[in-house]
Amino acid sequence: MGATSYINSARLKRPPTLPTYTAWVSGGGDAKLLIGEPDLEEESDEGVGGDEAVWDEVVEVFMVGLRMRQGLSIHDLKARFPAAFIDRALLALRPHQDRGLVETTKGGRVRLTTPDGFLFSNTVLVSLFE
Repeated sequence: MGATSYINSARLKRPPTLPTYTAWVSGGGDAKLLIGEPDLEEESDEGVGGDEAVWDEVVEVFMVGLRMRQGLSIHDLKARFPAAFIDRALLALRPHQDRGLVETTKGGRVRLTTPDGFLFSNTVLVSLFE
């Protein structure tokens, strides 16, 4: 209940309460009903120039991607977003890399270390918001 995902720039949300979740499952679990509504904050970003919206998406991708063992491909990130945004995110992660919580692989992926990086993942990820 209440689980979320972020796939292809779309926030997917399961029903948040037991009655609504049960009704959703009983109704066949239609995936179309998982598409979340945009947040009011996101709506207000429209027309501001886009930088804040791009940064928010970069942060979202890092938050989800770093929680996966394979992490994120720096090359793919720079192909998807302006390099300056990715450099900014990597710079924010640098102190955690120095502490052994984040690593960059020889293959050019950034990821949390096992087990410490995953144990302190919230500490690492909050640095992207500062």
